[in-house]
Amino acid sequence: MLPAYGEKLHLTGIHNAGKIDDVLYRGAQPEQAGLKELKKLGITTMV
Repeated sequence: MLPAYGEKLHLTGIHNAGKIDDVLYRGAQPEQAGLKELKKLGITTMV
């Protein structure tokens, strides 16, 4: 069982990144390098 805050990810340009489930990720506001990392993961929407 994963913790409620999800699996910790080490992504360049995103502090405190994590994967909650297959479609939900969390993290601090991404820097420019972080936006590139999110694009690689197929993430297209941020809230």
